[in-house]
Amino acid sequence: MTEVSTAYTSDRHAALLANPYRRKELELAELTAIVADALAFFPPLYPNSILGNPWTWIPPHPRWSEFSIVNIQQILRSVQYLLDVTVPAIPAAMPKTMPIVGEAVFWRPTTILYEPGINFNPYAFPEEAWIFINGIATNKELAGMNARFLVEMFHRPLTIVQNASDSIGVDLLESVLGKAWDVHTEPAAKAYPFIHRALHDPAKQRVVVLCHSQGTIIMSNVLRGLLNDEHRHVLDEAGQRAGFMSEGDTCHPLENLELLQKLEIYNFANAASVMCHMPGETTPLGNAVPWIENFGNQYDLVARTGMLAPNGEKHGIAIDGGNYVKQGMWGHILNVHYLFGINDHLQDPVGCRNDYRLQSDDGSGAPERPRLYDYFQGAAPEPY
Repeated sequence: MTEVSTAYTSDRHAALLANPYRRKELELAELTAIVADALAFFPPLYPNSILGNPWTWIPPHPRWSEFSIVNIQQILRSVQYLLDVTVPAIPAAMPKTMPIVGEAVFWRPTTILYEPGINFNPYAFPEEAWIFINGIATNKELAGMNARFLVEMFHRPLTIVQNASDSIGVDLLESVLGKAWDVHTEPAAKAYPFIHRALHDPAKQRVVVLCHSQGTIIMSNVLRGLLNDEHRHVLDEAGQRAGFMSEGDTCHPLENLELLQKLEIYNFANAASVMCHMPGETTPLGNAVPWIENFGNQYDLVARTGMLAPNGEKHGIAIDGGNYVKQGMWGHILNVHYLFGINDHLQDPVGCRNDYRLQSDDGSGAPERPRLYDYFQGAAPEPY
């Protein structure tokens, strides 16, 4: 078995080795340049780039639409969501030594939730572990809505690393810290040991991670921890501070690189700066590990800070895997702007075309089919 090594020599993967707390080339000025490039599109309809076209905001909304999270028929749920995305909170569990004052409002730690498989069968596909990491402005109700639609599409039980919204402002700050300086925020500290253990579980042949928006930044830091001891130690310490791991409960390095062959990462609106394959490691079929696919809408402002960054290489962005892009598409919301279209195509491949094409595809031939599609409604592709 091949032993894990952190002695990478590739310049392209040098970012994998950087100390998360050491000053890096990609700092605030670099991030500002990335955002400026992302904003440079015409027409500059920035609300549309996040929320989609205005006529889609008006009810009635389809089932599983995120826009239905705020509606007059469910006042309490609506008020709770508005509080979660507007009132700043601390992304951690409240210390036990503090009096219980405002815990539910001002302390919002990441939690691990579970959504059973199709027909509420939690034992379906026991050889697979499916994990979902949500993006910004997502509370438990909205993450559950995303997860239930993913279960409906793929029929797998789903574990949710529920990256709690601590208000849109705090969520954006966490994203900046994770993207520009690789600071391992509380959600990454909680996601890492869970994914690490799934990879080590001999009963699991596949570990499939679905990420959206800020969730892709979280996963990029988790992947660094899997590939690099220095990052792993930082995540262990952060996990202990967050109260997710007890003293001494550390995640040891991957026993061997073959475990990475279990891992498949599917990103929607990938906003990370670095998400790379393991240098020099391939499966028996010659594919790089882990498997990575990225889905982005052309006018999704968040995707334009990562996978679709106009000058990404110049600003240190290195994202591996296939980039599947829907040209002319506006919107950033997971179900409404990504999954609904994919689901419609997979339900009716003839009547509803697949608009996600590889970024390098000139459109002259049949588009390459994303591997993720082969999991639809309980199907499974061959090992990669």
